[in-house]
Amino acid sequence: MLGHYDDAVASFERALALRPAWQEASANRDLAKARGALLDQGGADAGDQREGADEIIYDKTAKPNEGQDTTTQGGPMDDASVRALWLKRIATRPADFLRARFAYQLQAESDGDPKAPAP
Repeated sequence: MLGHYDDAVASFERALALRPAWQEASANRDLAKARGALLDQGGADAGDQREGADEIIYDKTAKPNEGQDTTTQGGPMDDASVRALWLKRIATRPADFLRARFAYQLQAESDGDPKAPAP
């Protein structure tokens, strides 16, 4: 997901050299190849690596509370694209997750919550 698809493909190739029948590695290698090709083509769904802010234009002549017209490219996102975007924006640091989980458990224990999960 960081856009290092050539490195990912090479890693999956090494894994498949050690274990040729590994279907997950083969599928992930093919996925990395496809995403790398899409990124190279500069496709509309090049994904998170080429996604950035639209051009920002400041309109000094606009009256307050009038707003600006906003146009979007393409149509609505399909379900798979929405899920990919959602997953990309999740904070995935394990330390943050564990900190929140343990804080919740401590709070639940101090409140005497019988449904609190055991640590």
